[in-house]
Amino acid sequence: MYIPEFNRQENRAAILAFMRANPFAILVSNAEGIPFATHLPLLVEDAGDQFVVQGHMAKANAHWKSMKTGEESLVIFHGAHAYISPTLYEIRESVPTWNYAAVHVYGESTVFSDEACLKETLDRMINAFDSSYMSQWSDLSDEYRSRMMKHIVGFEIKVKRLEAKFKLSQNRTKGEQSRVIQSLSQSKDSNISAVAELMQKEGLGRKTSMAEKKDPPLAGLRIVVGRARHQASALSSGLRKLGAEVLEIPFIEIRKPRSYQPLDSALKKLHEYDWLILTSVNGVEAVWERLKKLGVTNKHLKHLKVAAIGPATSKAIEKRGIKVNVVPEKYVAESVVESLRNQVAGKRVLLARARVARDVIPRELRRLRAKVDVVEAYETMIPQSSRMRLRALLKDSKGRPQVITFTSSSTVRNFVALLGTNPQLDGIRLASIGPITSSTLREFGLPVDVEATEYTIPGLIKALARSEPGSLIL
Repeated sequence: MYIPEFNRQENRAAILAFMRANPFAILVSNAEGIPFATHLPLLVEDAGDQFVVQGHMAKANAHWKSMKTGEESLVIFHGAHAYISPTLYEIRESVPTWNYAAVHVYGESTVFSDEACLKETLDRMINAFDSSYMSQWSDLSDEYRSRMMKHIVGFEIKVKRLEAKFKLSQNRTKGEQSRVIQSLSQSKDSNISAVAELMQKEGLGRKTSMAEKKDPPLAGLRIVVGRARHQASALSSGLRKLGAEVLEIPFIEIRKPRSYQPLDSALKKLHEYDWLILTSVNGVEAVWERLKKLGVTNKHLKHLKVAAIGPATSKAIEKRGIKVNVVPEKYVAESVVESLRNQVAGKRVLLARARVARDVIPRELRRLRAKVDVVEAYETMIPQSSRMRLRALLKDSKGRPQVITFTSSSTVRNFVALLGTNPQLDGIRLASIGPITSSTLREFGLPVDVEATEYTIPGLIKALARSEPGSLIL
């Protein structure tokens, strides 16, 4: 979608609220080389670093068959819109336009038709769109509901890319914005007046305070974000809010494991475990994707105690309706072990993680007499497409970044692999999310110029802001 910079919306909460307020969307997929569109209501879930779109359609609608190929689908959320007359502008030489807001999300689809997963999706949709119907729905006979569900398929889209455009006269003067808002507010058409409300929510048409006129702490700073493509938005948008110019070049790519057999086998025997440990949002997503595939519901997890390595992982688990019992004070493996020190002796522990990871948790928990099973939930790869982009960027005297961010040890190792030995980083500061990542940087002889004291994405953003001269962020 074409988005002028002043129309780009990057406020995650505002984007989520917009999609949920406008859930009747357009789903577009590629059916044998031809775009195929379906209009339908959708749920949008916030799974920490990623949005997940869910819904269902009639089995008679051939659209779902094109979603099984693993190709990317597009979902278009469209809100209120209104014609803007040039008579509202100060300059006579002006032309008409249209104000509106739209969000485009892209991702690969998972299609399912098993009854347990369909019922779970339908329950959530009924609660979201017509909670008063839930009691009637629950009272329907199992036979009738089962018969109805045989005529639909469910789907889930994990959002990998997102574009949000709020075209609301941001390029006009405050006076012109005020006149537009006043004119639209007077309309009896709720669709038109809703545009005025959105403009006001975005703070348009009001005078700018002295505080707002100050340059943000990262103004003029070019920063490379090397997170996996579908996870870059939280860090990128946070840095842009503080004035940075963000360059997204992924140093890491998240892929499905070579085989799901070990993970599936463990999940089928969840009743044998006392603890489940998850160390990343990626792990949470992988585990719940397989649970859904296997028809394992949350009731099979109620006996488990759950440990999460940090707030983002914890939030992703709790979004799925499971209580998290332990989140360590410091978001590193050593702190997870310390938090479980007096709770795991003689207990069976399932650790679902990346294929390549530090062995601190399983090694130390076994020393505490826990029985630990480690299963691969996903693997991380080096995105080869980033190699030329990264090398070209560092050779570009005009576009060269001032800061490169690292959010895990894997991003460091892959960065070095992409560039080779002795990368030319003169004048570029390296920013780390925490001490483990910093240690990996130093192992490769690279400096650590900025390190977050809170080992999270918000913590890294704060650390970068504090590092700039004259920053007022505490």
